[in-house]
Amino acid sequence: MSNSKYTKIVDNTGVKSDVWKHYGLPVVDGKIDKTVAVCKLCNADVKRQSNTSNLRHHLNKWHPVIRVSLNIQAQSFAIKPSNNTL
Repeated sequence: MSNSKYTKIVDNTGVKSDVWKHYGLPVVDGKIDKTVAVCKLCNADVKRQSNTSNLRHHLNKWHPVIRVSLNIQAQSFAIKPSNNTL
């Protein structure tokens, strides 16, 4: 990642979300900084909190091809309407 302001970016291991394959965590002063994720596609810093909402938002806005592949996966968990009528 030649354009990154960080000298080292590491993968976030042990996570469930597929979103993380597009992000890494920066190493600052020899320690992993878990307050920000770095996009592997454009080297943008994305603020982290306790979920992947900001990471997904960045992909949706700046990388629409990735958005499509993630949305297809998310739709497989959609709730189907019931045939029961009152």
